[in-house]
Amino acid sequence: MDLNYASFFKGKTITILGGTGSIGSKILERILKYPIKEIRIISRDEYKQYKLKLKYPTEKRIKFILGDIRDLEHLTRITKGIKACPYIRRNAGRIY
Repeated sequence: MDLNYASFFKGKTITILGGTGSIGSKILERILKYPIKEIRIISRDEYKQYKLKLKYPTEKRIKFILGDIRDLEHLTRITKGIKACPYIRRNAGRIY
């Protein structure tokens, strides 16, 4: 299947849970080339959000949101209107 990513992402709001981590930041880097309306980066690490803001100082489509995926009420509010919100973790076996 030949998927046209530009038309798929056009005008959409994308949420990346854990967006400041190694996987999330790579996803961000790759999808910035598409005509996305807004990219929401959700993470609980203020310092990593700050570093990512420095990396993309002129990118107006990125919105940084402090949040923890364990807070279901907050997560429900900040993902309102989002049709899909995949969550990918590197250390899936780790218990917090």
